[in-house]
Amino acid sequence: MPLLTVVGLIGFCAVLSALSNAPTPPKPMYATADMSVLSLPSTEGGSNTETNLSLPVKVFDSENRGIGDANVIAWSPDRKKAYSGVTDLEGNVILKILNPGLPPGKAEGYIKIKVMREGYRDFTSDYLLRCFGAELPWTDLMLEESEARRILDLASALFLRTSCSPYFLFSVFSFYLCLLQQ
Repeated sequence: MPLLTVVGLIGFCAVLSALSNAPTPPKPMYATADMSVLSLPSTEGGSNTETNLSLPVKVFDSENRGIGDANVIAWSPDRKKAYSGVTDLEGNVILKILNPGLPPGKAEGYIKIKVMREGYRDFTSDYLLRCFGAELPWTDLMLEESEARRILDLASALFLRTSCSPYFLFSVFSFYLCLLQQ
């Protein structure tokens, strides 16, 4: 009987040792950009305008602490170009995005992002930043392009202070402006 107790105790200790040496699961991480909407310049008429954007990205953990040395990869809305960077000790990186394009036949698209770091689960967002072309549907509202741009800029600024979509705010302001013009 004492032999079985000793063998059982050794087996129990072996199981506890195996459980205590198990690797810890990776922690979650997240990434955000300082902006949520981006307007791309028009390429109509064969315009070769260079577009150089600086996209600040913040990578942080579940306790809102910045994660350093994380690899950040972003894809343009048409998914033809990729841009990358490594975060600093505070979890910040500025990605230089050169000449992003929209998907063929689309008036809008999204910048996709993937963040990787050892000890953390990979973070992926297909909708980090909404991009739209200069060809917005303001002709349906009978607005001049400059008026629509001003309204959209105001709507985007209000979006940062409220939870409403900038396109919802754009629609409200456009309707109000159309009423004033009549």
